[in-house]
Amino acid sequence: MKRAGMRVARPLLLGTFLVLWCPSLWAQEATAIESLNRIRSSAGLAPLWVDPRLTLAAQGQALYLSQGGRKDHRQEQGEPGFTGETPSRRALNAGWSSSLVAENFSLGQANGQASLSDLMAAIYHRLAFLDPQWDRVGWAKAGEGDSASYVYLLGNARAASLCLVDKADLDLLPECLPAKVPEADPRPQGPARILWPAEGVSVPPAFFEETPDPLPDRGYSGYPVSVSFNPAFYPEPPKLLALELWLPGEKQPLELLRILSNKTDPQHRLDRYSHVAFPAERLPWGAAVEVRLRFEAEGKKQESRWNFMIQEPKHPLVTLQGQGEWLALPSGQPFSLYLPPRQGQPTFGDLEWEGPEGTKAQLEWEDPNSFSLLLEGAACSQVSFSVSGQPRFQVQILGGSGDATRLFPVAPPCYPPEAQGKPVYWLRTRLEVPRGTVFLLQRKDGSPLPPELSWSFDPLVEVEVKRLSEGLLSLVLYGPAGKEVKLSLGEAEEVKLRLSGRPESFDFWVPAH
Repeated sequence: MKRAGMRVARPLLLGTFLVLWCPSLWAQEATAIESLNRIRSSAGLAPLWVDPRLTLAAQGQALYLSQGGRKDHRQEQGEPGFTGETPSRRALNAGWSSSLVAENFSLGQANGQASLSDLMAAIYHRLAFLDPQWDRVGWAKAGEGDSASYVYLLGNARAASLCLVDKADLDLLPECLPAKVPEADPRPQGPARILWPAEGVSVPPAFFEETPDPLPDRGYSGYPVSVSFNPAFYPEPPKLLALELWLPGEKQPLELLRILSNKTDPQHRLDRYSHVAFPAERLPWGAAVEVRLRFEAEGKKQESRWNFMIQEPKHPLVTLQGQGEWLALPSGQPFSLYLPPRQGQPTFGDLEWEGPEGTKAQLEWEDPNSFSLLLEGAACSQVSFSVSGQPRFQVQILGGSGDATRLFPVAPPCYPPEAQGKPVYWLRTRLEVPRGTVFLLQRKDGSPLPPELSWSFDPLVEVEVKRLSEGLLSLVLYGPAGKEVKLSLGEAEEVKLRLSGRPESFDFWVPAH
């Protein structure tokens, strides 16, 4: 038997590791920044420009984190790789002239696109990316697989340039250390309302983890919807009247777990201009979602509606129960397997599989509730899957195609390629079977036959038998009509096969693929 597994990759939305910069990372940087700028463009925001000083600061922090697996924005002076206690100080030490910066980082994603996807699902990190004040960025990546890491350091060029002025009448808060600057607002205006998901974009179905955690009492929710009113357009924060999510054809909006604001945010990270709606459950794969926003600003009530899409799974979807059920999957064809979250089990645990020698399984997490599975193995091979050490479901590999979305309480009937296009007879006490023609024999429930079978027949009869699987026999009987073949499956079970020129109707026909 072959045993293998896949550990849960829990993306950490805190910081990053980094290796030495190399040419290949420049191409990855361009791709990552392009993806981030596409996100900002969808929300109506200006693009970010790469700044080498912010990149250098990010590298210093990342190198520090890579030495000992540290996972904090803060560095401890005296430890190897120390470049500054805070992101602001590291930016200043790298030559950036303002302490007005924001640092996002994540760990464990497969690529930069997955990193951004996770960060955009995480509310506090999302709002940093969508803050209109940022127009510069530094980016870095290190490692592969579970150790992969990504860092983004955001800055404001106008604030940095103002901080280069030696003297002025007014301070720009504490962002310049210690320079004096003229009175000015360094924030680009951007759109009046910054909405995410924005009109027409496609996002994952769910939110799971973030540090700090906006849902400390819940392990998951549907993908959150955020609304940020731009202070450049609203001198006072508008009053939120309603923030609803609707599916097509429904008469009621989706149930919300809660709406966070600066008054209800458990981590006190949201300002007075931001609101976030968390759906109570995952949003359906492939669904179109309409957002209905109503608010009051300067005494006037206003309404806005827009639509976004939920991503489709990567492959044909199979929804599991995780209660020992069976699936029938074709060899060599990928599927997306989804275990709905429930109380006490919001996500998959570590996933392990066991199957016959020669069986191959390719597994890749799509999200903490879903993974891609491609099995390769002999027809009718059976593969068991366990989650965190507990058996959850089993797969029987098909020789051809089949209904992969169907769940079975027991092992489903399996017909290898040799069985295709053949008639099947279910075992019973007496059967009229054809002469000189291949037919198949099995129990009605598909359960295994004894490993040792006993045959008795007339000398004029010739029997050719082949076991195609544990519960399936292929037979050809030659001899005069009326002769019988006795098959014993044990002391209490016997079947008589009577050769006939006009056999009774078979019970099932194995389709040819």
